[in-house]
Amino acid sequence: METTGNLEDSYTKVPNLDATLDWEIDTVIVYALENPKKGYHRLTYMMIDDDVACLTPSTVYRILSERDLLHRYKRSDKSPGKYDFKPDKPH
Repeated sequence: METTGNLEDSYTKVPNLDATLDWEIDTVIVYALENPKKGYHRLTYMMIDDDVACLTPSTVYRILSERDLLHRYKRSDKSPGKYDFKPDKPH
């Protein structure tokens, strides 16, 4: 195929309009640090209500997870993750 230099011969990269912007990422980080006891899901809707940023919960989760802000309360090393509780009687 021979190129003629016409417009249909050139390839342009289509921008991703759904990409998270840098200022949105910075805003999520600052907002999460200001509200340390809130989970990512609640933070998402608080930011929408306060007109801070309009992102999906999965995007907020990804941003907080990449910066190790998702689990701000470290779990104890003593917990084996098993529950050995046996009920004494039925409800």
